[in-house]
Amino acid sequence: RSDERLSLIRHIASILAAVPSMEGIRLRVERAGEHLASLDLEVSRLLDELNRDGIVRHRDPRNRQHVWQVAADPALTLRASLLAGDFVHNLRSSLDHIVWELTDENARSSRPLPEFPIFEKAGPGGDGFHEAGIIKIWSLPIDAKVLIERLQPYQGGNVALLDIQRLDNIDKHRRLIALPYLINKLTIAAVPGSKPFKIDNFRAQTGRFKNGDVVASCDARNPDTLVEQVDLKFMFQIALEEKGVSGSIIEKLTPLYEFVRDKVLPAFAPFFS
Repeated sequence: RSDERLSLIRHIASILAAVPSMEGIRLRVERAGEHLASLDLEVSRLLDELNRDGIVRHRDPRNRQHVWQVAADPALTLRASLLAGDFVHNLRSSLDHIVWELTDENARSSRPLPEFPIFEKAGPGGDGFHEAGIIKIWSLPIDAKVLIERLQPYQGGNVALLDIQRLDNIDKHRRLIALPYLINKLTIAAVPGSKPFKIDNFRAQTGRFKNGDVVASCDARNPDTLVEQVDLKFMFQIALEEKGVSGSIIEKLTPLYEFVRDKVLPAFAPFFS
């Protein structure tokens, strides 16, 4: 009887092992969310530091103008870049694990390995999926194949998938580029306790800058004692600077997480019931 019981247990275990599970996939998406939360905290810390120390004022030796320049060490954003890369990789990995879980066990060792295909454009002639994509999901249930094809960016929309693919491919070969040089607001005020003053020909601009760029200036005729009363307030952002995916880093990455969590996972949930 003990042998029969052991045999039954093994049989049940083998059946359960063959049932696709979404638990690991959900955990990967949750882990991406944790990286995003850590990145948000890191960005807040960086912004505090940049808005305190990221701009220096001096006289331009060529024309004696008073200038305010970006003086932010690019190394400041190293941790932000790494967290962004970890975030994107967990999202991309969760997509691949959906395909892996739904792949026939005998096909898991085939080449190319099972993978969630992502294509910006339809196959040759504009007629549906690329053959390179079909071969990666050939053993999946037909309904799963149809769903994957329906989610492709070339169908219209779902650009988040394409952004995940782009950023993950970049991060495989180098860290993502995050720069602290996107300034979207600048205000000028008097240092608290100073007398009213007027600065001649004060000029300022917002936008993307690199280290050393001048973001504000005023005429050389303004005496140092007067300029020292100027209190400039800059509103930095940490900008993701990758071709095709650029802008404020949290604003760009958050929709990618929400797309996988709120659209992709629920769409595939019935295959794991």
